[in-house]
Amino acid sequence: MDLVRVLKEGKELYNIEFETGVEYQFRLLSIREYRLFNKFIIGGIEPPIFIYEQIFNLCFLGDSRLFSSQSPIGPMITVGQLIYHLSGSQDATQLLLDIAQQRKENPGDNIFSHMRAVIITAIPRYTLFDIDNLTEKEFIKCFVIAENILSKMNPAFQRLDLKEIYDSMNGKQEEEPKPIVQSENVEKLEQALGHWKVEEARQLYEEERRKVKLSEADLEALDKAKRG
Repeated sequence: MDLVRVLKEGKELYNIEFETGVEYQFRLLSIREYRLFNKFIIGGIEPPIFIYEQIFNLCFLGDSRLFSSQSPIGPMITVGQLIYHLSGSQDATQLLLDIAQQRKENPGDNIFSHMRAVIITAIPRYTLFDIDNLTEKEFIKCFVIAENILSKMNPAFQRLDLKEIYDSMNGKQEEEPKPIVQSENVEKLEQALGHWKVEEARQLYEEERRKVKLSEADLEALDKAKRG
């Protein structure tokens, strides 16, 4: 059994094909639909097998009434059950785990998440599906336009400081720098790229500094050599 997630006209759809060659395309339940069927299953209104069949008939992208009486019911029930489980969390614990998983997949402290949030805020007609289907160049163009819009709407809006982030990524410091972990640049970089990437960059920077740092004895010897 092969399950494939597809996007079509801004909607999340699924295509499933069984080893027997039977193939179905379907959508997931809306929150309202899921809650209704979930109550039926938890409340024991009907045997789950009948509810799964109803779910299949509702979400199947086609007219299930056109199936012949000889069509195998097993795959339909399996797909109906799959739709039910994909559509929502069956208990509070699973809901929390799903939220944690989404936070992991969509961290709020990296550049991509920041850019996506700016686009959706400035141009509400863009959906998450629209953004996922943009090319990188289109995505960057939308982000810059969104920054322009927000700048005009709110003079206090701050654009992403590219130079500051670039300098922080490349370890550029002033003559009397503050420790990297306390600099404002790194705090902003953490917000944009995430703590672990910044920590990794800091460690690499410190290693490079240690390689070129001369001891007092080295400096003394160098000074004597200069004096001849």
